[in-house]
Amino acid sequence: MWWWVLTYLDNDRDLDSLHVLAQTNHPAHLMMAWSTTKPARSPIYRVVRGKRVFCGYKYIWDTPNLTEQNQSLDTFTHTFGPIALQPTDHVWYLLSSTRTLYERYCQSPLIHVPPPELHHWTRRMYVGTKLKGVYYTENFTGPLGEQPTWTPVNAGLHSLKIWQLEPDPMGLPYRVWALAGTSGNRILYQRSPYASPVWEPRLTNTDCVALTGAASGEMCWVATNPTAIQQIYVLFNSPVGDVGLWCIRSLDSGLTWAAFQIEPGVLINYAGNISVGIRQGTSPYIFGSVLYTVICWGLWWKLIPYLSTDWGETWTSRDAISFQLTRYRCQVDPTDHSIVYTGALVNLDNPTELFRSEQHGANLAEVDGVHHLGIYLEPEISSMWIHETDHNWLTTLSHRHLWTTLDYCANWTDHGETFKRAERLAILSPQPEHLYLARDQNAYPIVHPHGPHVLYISDDYGATMYGKAGAHPTDPAGAGDSIPYNCGGVCLQGMQLFPPY
Repeated sequence: MWWWVLTYLDNDRDLDSLHVLAQTNHPAHLMMAWSTTKPARSPIYRVVRGKRVFCGYKYIWDTPNLTEQNQSLDTFTHTFGPIALQPTDHVWYLLSSTRTLYERYCQSPLIHVPPPELHHWTRRMYVGTKLKGVYYTENFTGPLGEQPTWTPVNAGLHSLKIWQLEPDPMGLPYRVWALAGTSGNRILYQRSPYASPVWEPRLTNTDCVALTGAASGEMCWVATNPTAIQQIYVLFNSPVGDVGLWCIRSLDSGLTWAAFQIEPGVLINYAGNISVGIRQGTSPYIFGSVLYTVICWGLWWKLIPYLSTDWGETWTSRDAISFQLTRYRCQVDPTDHSIVYTGALVNLDNPTELFRSEQHGANLAEVDGVHHLGIYLEPEISSMWIHETDHNWLTTLSHRHLWTTLDYCANWTDHGETFKRAERLAILSPQPEHLYLARDQNAYPIVHPHGPHVLYISDDYGATMYGKAGAHPTDPAGAGDSIPYNCGGVCLQGMQLFPPY
């Protein structure tokens, strides 16, 4: 007789929601019974060979909530959530199924998830570097705390040159995506959620060439979808022949892939990123279905946003803006996916202006006044963060200056150049005044020495920066509080923060 048993179980609890990830040894279709009130229990006894044997407990619920797993049919992996909660809620849950080989009822132990303990800074963090791979810590602290212990986590990677990190929507420990390698030799990896995690390859450049029919090309961006947690999107750029730009999508966490063409044009050497909408807002399109990318295309390198409203299957071009010189990126407003930001050239003296569309990429309008805050990938990095619940609050890191607006770009405050010339920015919405900053390169001009650290935090917009990685440049393994000084800097999206609870 076969019974499914839990081989892995983990929770991710933040202030207002719960995610659960479970794995079983045999496929099953699981339900979650949960409540914010602890159930009563009564013992279960059975008579076995004339003896009364204790077999566990039966839980007596008042009015439990029933939640079905996110996956259809019988599966080995089972995810639940997000389940909406209040910050002070305790949660008790168990997983159950009647779909076993003999249709017997089978359930997990009762699990208790307490309310989160609020901390000001993240505890858990990944950092991707350009030359030394990926590092992980579980004891990150604030400015006056002890230095975190950084551990290299590179088992399974074919290259320690990390192009990009991307969070897994489950947000659980060890669940991160990484794009590693150089140009035409990149591989997309997912870090498995097991006790001894390794990076597992999910997509290679060779796979992309086969899917698209291109002669060559490169994977240049990976994006996940928080509203559809098994959907992964890869931007594949192939300027060889009339094959252009592609969105390569997986609906099952990278097990299978399909390719959808964005633009067939040949002159697309400067494709940007993919940005995924989270909340519907004023848009008529269902949440999670809206994606954007932005390209510089054609003989005159016009900047053109492209829009998909069907999870990346079909794409339409939007407004085109003049002659461009660089590689711009786009970013969706997390409160309304009809709003998108990008950078664009206005004149040769000011090639980095910030533009916004409130109509799914159409009618782009400049929103940075005279401050030149456009977001782009090359030749330098410009990072932008938008508050997850209040889109009036934006922070940008452009030309190593930090800028903030609290009124939807009507007015901007320049906080000055960051000490140590940071070029990477990450923020968590519960504490938007707390900044995580990183340098991008090994070294800078002598007038701005890079200092010993590659990662800093600041609670005063960069006026004071506290080093949190790279303090011991002679330590090649990154032990103690160190990520090696010669790590090449932090890669694109290279700081992955977990909620500070």
